[in-house]
Amino acid sequence: MTGPPEDAAGLIGASRLYLPDAGRARGTHCGSVEAWEGLPARSREHPDEFWADVARELKWMRPWEVVREGHFPDFKYFVGGIGSPTVNLLDRHLAPSRAGRVRDTESGPGRVG
Repeated sequence: MTGPPEDAAGLIGASRLYLPDAGRARGTHCGSVEAWEGLPARSREHPDEFWADVARELKWMRPWEVVREGHFPDFKYFVGGIGSPTVNLLDRHLAPSRAGRVRDTESGPGRVG
């Protein structure tokens, strides 16, 4: 059971931000804390460009024709595109050596193939 909303607000208000050291940050997708901090501003100032760049990191069965069509509250993103949640949320994170099928047996899960 959760407590009252003010408990959550208190936790959030008391939270601290822990930044990685510069060397470790260089090895991330963004490349630096400064670049990471700039993402929200870019998403507000140029939302269509921002989300198009993010979407290009995904695999598409058919690419979108228009990034955004319409305006809030009646809008669509990536019009005409077809993506695959299985490919983008699961398959692309599997190393080739771990991509075998798994099945359940009476003695527990086992690798097939």
